Amino acid sequence: MKKVLMISPLPWNIGGVEKRITEIARNIGDEIDLVIVSSSTKKAELGEHEWNGIKVIVLERTRFFPYYPMGLYSYLRDNGARFDLIDLQGLKTIEPVIFMLAHLKTPFILTPHHHAKASNKLFQLIKTLYDPVVSKRLLEKSERFICVSEIEKKLIMEEFGQHLLDKAVVIGNGINLDQIRTSEPFEGKGKAVLYVGRLERYKNVQKIILAMSHLPEKYRLYIVGDGSYRKSLEQITSENRLADRVTFLGRVSESDVYR
Repeated sequence: MKKVLMISPLPWNIGGVEKRITEIARNIGDEIDLVIVSSSTKKAELGEHEWNGIKVIVLERTRFFPYYPMGLYSYLRDNGARFDLIDLQGLKTIEPVIFMLAHLKTPFILTPHHHAKASNKLFQLIKTLYDPVVSKRLLEKSERFICVSEIEKKLIMEEFGQHLLDKAVVIGNGINLDQIRTSEPFEGKGKAVLYVGRLERYKNVQKIILAMSHLPEKYRLYIVGDGSYRKSLEQITSENRLADRVTFLGRVSESDVYR
């Protein structure tokens, strides 16, 4: 049995990366013993958990940038060698830096979840320093890196070099067609527009809300998820007199998302 360590965001949170991790954990074969190391600012989430049959270790994370996961370096130095493979989920966080500084000899793969541009000017400045030192080095040292689309692969080749082409593998984000097709839809009037994901400014949900002004009255927008930008989005909705056409549902169960 192969022992694999995954360094990732909290898998049970809402988000695209988190959803991908959930599906990996759900569908992983018996030949792989997977351990996930993550971090959280919530005291109640710290420690070891059994989740979807997977061991999840949650370390304490600082509340402010760079959101440092305390104890990750020590964990990697003490335990990294006993794993056959390490899986890095995400390249634009502090975790890849810590992993690099740990100087492990264990082979690793990574899923960059690459963004060509950062979400604000400060992060863009950091990105110009971070990418040549951290991102490029880890991409070159990895056994493989997994892109979620051909577009992401193309962007990585353009930014970091065509010499990485042989290491790139495209595995798209899947959808559960059976679950969607067999779920009974909610009853509602008119046409439904749905957003599911974290509510952060760079996601541009505000543009979806503003676009509702240009659609016929029969269209309704339903927003599933939560995040730091929710109050601002609610204010934008109110200021544009769209409260009767935009509904914030917050966190809902996965079965309700499929419905």
